[in-house]
Amino acid sequence: MHIPFERTIMGAYRFGAANYLAILGIAWLPFLLFLAAAMLLVVSMLPELSSLMAIGADTWDETRVSAFVVSILGKTLLVLALLLLAFAIVTVGLMRKALGQDFETVFLYFSLGADTWRLVGAYIVLLLLATACIIAYCLGVGLISFLLAQVSAGLQGVATTLLILGGIVFGIYAIVRTQFFLPAVVVAEHHIGVRRSWKLGRGNFWRIVGIVLAVSLPAYVVFTVLDSIVLQLALNGQALPMVGATPGKVTPGEVRQYFTMWFAAVRSVLPVMALLQLLYMVAVTGLSAGAVATAYELVTGHDKSSDSTKVSV
Repeated sequence: MHIPFERTIMGAYRFGAANYLAILGIAWLPFLLFLAAAMLLVVSMLPELSSLMAIGADTWDETRVSAFVVSILGKTLLVLALLLLAFAIVTVGLMRKALGQDFETVFLYFSLGADTWRLVGAYIVLLLLATACIIAYCLGVGLISFLLAQVSAGLQGVATTLLILGGIVFGIYAIVRTQFFLPAVVVAEHHIGVRRSWKLGRGNFWRIVGIVLAVSLPAYVVFTVLDSIVLQLALNGQALPMVGATPGKVTPGEVRQYFTMWFAAVRSVLPVMALLQLLYMVAVTGLSAGAVATAYELVTGHDKSSDSTKVSV
């Protein structure tokens, strides 16, 4: 069944407007803990990054650079894992609210229940499936490209390019179609429903894309504008130095000057930027939960919009 486009968007904003206190109460603590951990990890890298930027061409140390890159990758993976956990905690709480399973308004929420781990597991399964498909497809394209090379180099180039583009397009389609209904399936049906989510998303790709843009783009624009204003105020009207001012050449001094000014400005307004980021994450997650829950109810035929027992706060 096709997702009713307008009703889903209206349902998302109706849920966000009617339940803004509940959304904030569910989302603020998990996201705040995540942002605090992420900022600590970023701050822990600043001293090493500053020392690396001070290295000149005559004192280049590949060992230090390699160690720093490995450290960045490790901390990035940790941040992504924490983000996934925080997102799952918040999404499950909001989905219960949006699906009418929880009518109580809370102002302190942190749950590591079964549905939270099911949602984490669902995204991990989706990631593993995507990785396996990518590896298998790349091997297949490589084999076809090798065989075509024996026939014609021109044919090999055209066919390989088309296969790569086709794989990218289908990969985007599959991820968008599968992940949209996943939170609702996990919370409403209590299982890792990757196959079920894929089935519900059938024929809804462009509707899903439009819904995601409609509920996330306005909040992103507002956040970006406010974030830029805060950063410019921190710079006291000074413009960040141009990197690569000399055509075709980027000097180490330009890079150091740019990042030195940027880090100093960010440090001075870090609490304000963190607050804006928190509010942005809360708004987008709340609207997304409302959209997914509304679409799930409409597609599965369980529309509770007329249910007199449903209470909004």
